[in-house]
Amino acid sequence: MANSQADPAVTALVGTQEFAVPVATVTGTASAGVTTTVVPVAAAAGRTIVTGVIAGPGSVLRPGQVLAEVSGRPLIALNLPFDLYRDLAPGDSGPDVRALQQALIDTGVLTGPVDGQFGARTSAAIRALYAQNSVTAPQASPEKTGALDEAVEALAEARKPAPSDATTAPGGGADPIAPDDGDAAAVKATAKAAADAAAAAKLIKDAEIAELQRVVDEARLAADTPLPMAEVITVPADGVDVLSVEPVGTSLGGEATSVATLRQGSLSVTARVGVKDAATFPVGAAVTVTLSTGGTGIEGTITAVGDFQGASDTASLPGSDVTISFAPEATGLEDGATVLVRPSGASQTLSGLAVPLVAVRTEGAQTHVLVVEGQTTRKVEVVVDMSADGFALVASDELHDGETVLIAGTP
Repeated sequence: MANSQADPAVTALVGTQEFAVPVATVTGTASAGVTTTVVPVAAAAGRTIVTGVIAGPGSVLRPGQVLAEVSGRPLIALNLPFDLYRDLAPGDSGPDVRALQQALIDTGVLTGPVDGQFGARTSAAIRALYAQNSVTAPQASPEKTGALDEAVEALAEARKPAPSDATTAPGGGADPIAPDDGDAAAVKATAKAAADAAAAAKLIKDAEIAELQRVVDEARLAADTPLPMAEVITVPADGVDVLSVEPVGTSLGGEATSVATLRQGSLSVTARVGVKDAATFPVGAAVTVTLSTGGTGIEGTITAVGDFQGASDTASLPGSDVTISFAPEATGLEDGATVLVRPSGASQTLSGLAVPLVAVRTEGAQTHVLVVEGQTTRKVEVVVDMSADGFALVASDELHDGETVLIAGTP
């Protein structure tokens, strides 16, 4: 009869337990920019070898800068609307010359009009471009420099004065005999004829010198600084990210045909964040981005948070779009890939004192548990941090591991 009226105590021990913490995670889409490889034009003779690396991985290559040296010659970046399709040299003209001149103006080494004529002004700008990168400017072919030397030598020879014909008086230096009037007229006629002949000879010589000067000017222009297309790569005005560069000594032409991999446009991710998670993804927050299929995470930073937008065909979740940027050398995300974004360093678990949820009691705004002490209980206020699987993670300075809490009944 007594047992039927008893109210047995139901208790549980307080213990330390780990709780899985739900980490705010949003889905986004990667934009990898445009990745290109730099394949140098093969040398006409000899091997194509990487002989210098100027812009290393992680750097930004901008117009007017040198990427690397291949077989002793630089690869200079220029902002061109199209790749050069021929070697350019003084005397050339056309749309490619106009594009080159504008690119040289943009880098600050050329002034004046864009006239599409490759002349001494353009050659001087090319020399300045190479000089500011501390590399040797291209040289004209030996045939053109040889033609200039020959033209200069011919001009110098033509400018030498002709040897004069010395005249002496009759009799080998004896006192001259005064001529009569008839003889004087003959002398004057002879002198005039000689002067006319000398004048005609001078005209002929001047014409010859002028023609030789024209040949020298043309030869000097032809022997001025050219620009081989093999030494130019095309980049946009704001530059490109250098993702990789082959090390010095790499022989190009076998498995390794490209000297570098470049990316136009930075790697970024756009993700829609709902209202409840907005505070977790502010501007400047560090995040970890992984492919939705798994893999190693890439560290990034939230650089922009857009205005609130409602659900749409492209984003079913109402919220704000955040933009995530990465270090220039970051790789591993293909354009259009679906990714998962979560705060960096977010703990996946919390550890602390755990009690059964049913042991937690509420009176008004106060939450507490009853600690069993012999035949009595002691009320201990607690703060519930989270709950999972029927247990509560609680915090209290007065509750300790191993103590007993009352669930139901009387001790």
